[in-house]
Amino acid sequence: MRIVRLARLALGEAGASPWRAWPLAAGLALGVAFLIFFLGLASRLEGMLKERVLGTLPDRIRVQPSAMALGPLELQEGLSRAITDKVRATPGVRDVFRQAHFPGPCQLYGSYGGQHLVTDLVLEGVDPGQVTPDLAPGQRFEAVPDGEEVPAVVPRAMLDILNAGISVNTSLPNLSSDALVGKHFTLRVGTSSFNPGPYREVRCVIVGVSDQIGFGGPAVPFSNLERWSDGPVAVHSLTVQLEDPSRMADVVPRLHELGLETPGIEAAERISQAAVWGRSGIFLFSLAILLVAGVGISSGLSLQIKEESRFIGLYRAVGATRRDILLLYLTRAGGLGLAGSLLGLVGGWIGGLISNVLAGYYLPAGLAEGGIFMIDPGSTALAVLFGLGASLASGLVPARRAAAMRPVDCLRGD
Repeated sequence: MRIVRLARLALGEAGASPWRAWPLAAGLALGVAFLIFFLGLASRLEGMLKERVLGTLPDRIRVQPSAMALGPLELQEGLSRAITDKVRATPGVRDVFRQAHFPGPCQLYGSYGGQHLVTDLVLEGVDPGQVTPDLAPGQRFEAVPDGEEVPAVVPRAMLDILNAGISVNTSLPNLSSDALVGKHFTLRVGTSSFNPGPYREVRCVIVGVSDQIGFGGPAVPFSNLERWSDGPVAVHSLTVQLEDPSRMADVVPRLHELGLETPGIEAAERISQAAVWGRSGIFLFSLAILLVAGVGISSGLSLQIKEESRFIGLYRAVGATRRDILLLYLTRAGGLGLAGSLLGLVGGWIGGLISNVLAGYYLPAGLAEGGIFMIDPGSTALAVLFGLGASLASGLVPARRAAAMRPVDCLRGD
């Protein structure tokens, strides 16, 4: 039987409208759309969470000393100069940047949207190279003499909290990274609401927003922090810059041998494990939908074969082979599968684009930057193959039954 004739026969039932069988593809479309939509959400959310934990610079590793637990207490020492030097000497490490808390109290005075803001905070000090890639164009982050404006970098987490909390519940506008650059605030170093005392007043200017300084307060140059402190400052974490991101698998075990933890990497691994379980659940649920749709296709094709038994007998009588009949109904099942998969593909993409629009409208600025749905070519191809495979598998048994029918029995209506 020629391919063109086979396709024309398969796409429409003999003696009936060719659109009669297409509702059988609706279940397949639902399963494929579900798979594409939720896999796209899972992939994007996994990437967003890892970016929040690891930062946007792939050649950086944040390390801290291992903690010793004594019942409900957790003891953690600072990082000595000797440990810092050992980390810097590790093969594959290009540079090491220190980060420390100011050992005393500190307050921030600023204005936001015409309203004054006063808050106690934990002031951070970092080496300039740690935040240099995140500085706004034309800005510098380096130690300055007393009496001059001190450059400061705001943690991205603080900006997210500000937009997610304060801006959502007040009339204040959302803030972007660009909107903060060049703004000023005042630090009162040495006093706070709970620990008042003599203080030093320092004028600061924001020169960038960074995801490399954790979840604390704003960061100033390490040398300035040391100068303001009455005693030595304790380095609580290091940011390791690799010679190449591909060296991470070699460097991390060596850092562990030095008694250091890499909390960001461990958290990213837990996120990946959770994502694997989430994808497994999505696959199983989609498989259940496709299974139900497959049963519907199998039942529908069986009913069509029964109604078309005389036509099958006629085809066989004029020379069609069993293989021709088998291919005819498998082609029909494949056509249903392809149509359902493509319809599900379009539906999943439309659902994802709508979710991105809604996320950009309802979520705070910065949290949904780039959308919450990502088109994953691999997942898309897999979903289409799943739908097509489920349809062909469902049509195999009815097609073989039709191919096994004898022409005489078909023409007699048995």
